[in-house]
Amino acid sequence: MESKKHRNKLHRKIRHSCIYILHWWKHVTHPLYRWLDRYLSSEAMSLRSIWLLFVPLFADQLLISVGMVVNTAVISGVGEAAVSAVSMVDSVNALPLQLIVGIALGCTVVVAQCVGRGDRVKAGHAASQAITSSVLIAIAVAAVMYIFAEPLIDLMFGDAEEKILELSVQYLRGISISLPLYAISQTAANALRGIGDTKISMLFSAGVSLLNIIFNVLFISVMKMEIFGLILSLLLARLIGSTAAMIYLMKARPEFHMTIRGLFRIDFSMQRSLMMIGFPSASENLFFNGGRLICQVFIVTMGTASITANAIGNSLSNFYCVFGLTFAQVVLIVCGQCIGGGHFDTARKYLDKFIIISSIISIVFSLILLPFMDWMIAAYNPSPEAFALTKPMMLGYCTAMCFIWNIGFLTPSALRAGGDATFTSVMALTTMWVVRVVLGYLLSMVFGLGVNSIWVAMYIEWLVRGIVFFIRSRGKKWYAHKVI
Repeated sequence: MESKKHRNKLHRKIRHSCIYILHWWKHVTHPLYRWLDRYLSSEAMSLRSIWLLFVPLFADQLLISVGMVVNTAVISGVGEAAVSAVSMVDSVNALPLQLIVGIALGCTVVVAQCVGRGDRVKAGHAASQAITSSVLIAIAVAAVMYIFAEPLIDLMFGDAEEKILELSVQYLRGISISLPLYAISQTAANALRGIGDTKISMLFSAGVSLLNIIFNVLFISVMKMEIFGLILSLLLARLIGSTAAMIYLMKARPEFHMTIRGLFRIDFSMQRSLMMIGFPSASENLFFNGGRLICQVFIVTMGTASITANAIGNSLSNFYCVFGLTFAQVVLIVCGQCIGGGHFDTARKYLDKFIIISSIISIVFSLILLPFMDWMIAAYNPSPEAFALTKPMMLGYCTAMCFIWNIGFLTPSALRAGGDATFTSVMALTTMWVVRVVLGYLLSMVFGLGVNSIWVAMYIEWLVRGIVFFIRSRGKKWYAHKVI
């Protein structure tokens, strides 16, 4: 009896404490909410609708970024050769992945503009056609990757150690099989983002990332399957994710009118609208990552420690820019719906506001994580030489991320939302190859300044592209394109 009274008293204390904390939190955040409501609400969007977009997209990006960090840390337990192999292959694999992302991006813009005009039936048809085209492209690319894996790796990274080359060929062939599955899940998620259903798209995308983490720990850490475990976990995660996405679109979203038979019918008029955005974006992604691949070739000649440091830096950088990547997607959806509804000045205002907010959040986030940087790098089990290279790399990245990245990457999202994909792609590729690749070569190969100099060239390229795109966004040409 005495024990029961004690438990009841403890429960009341806990309940009262929770209520007090909630009231305190509401009291503290209410002024901030009122300010954000005045700052972000407009005739086209409310703060609530923007918040409902942001939260699922942020959760999605956070889990993806954490997944990349965890997966790299898990594979690092196999050894530096495995980390180097995965890093090199990921730089090659980024080409087809970003090609598919470009097609899916066209889907998001077309669907968002259809929703802005109130035509959800046409939005569903665009989603169906986008899945068809992305899967066909993925199958063709996957076949090329699998057949020519060995000569491709030898051509790009022939100077690497023999063990690294062997693991790289095995990994590249393995992940190529899952490429069509990635196309389905990625395009389906982008279609749902276009109609504003970011919650379900987050569940699919984040679910695949979570499954990949679980399978990686199981197959690599527990079952000691090494590179094959990495391949198997990715294949299973994407298979489950793509299957769930298609079942959901066909059964739970009647406005999409999606059927198996319909996926085999090609509507050339709709494909034209999709490719108007998707093809320039896909081409940009393809050649942009081609430039990154060239920089990776420079790094291969610097030794295993530099390759490992670059791999760790790439993995951690995705975690540090999680807020920026989220805002880039929010800008694409919000500006797309604003432009579809004819609110052009509102779209530009939202771009400026999101750049400011994202920059402030990036600064705060980087300062919070600064004391934990050494621990985060050490989680990858790098050699002392690789650790010494990674620390200044991440410090430089955080600084550039806070003050340069947002204007360089949020602005092109708004331009694409307005249909200005061709200009955006041409300028992004120009700055990538003229600034990052050429300057990276001069700094690293000619002057011998090492792997960090390639990252410095990247920051300078961000600055140049940011200035060009910001000037473009001040005019009217970027939203004068007829997409649908």
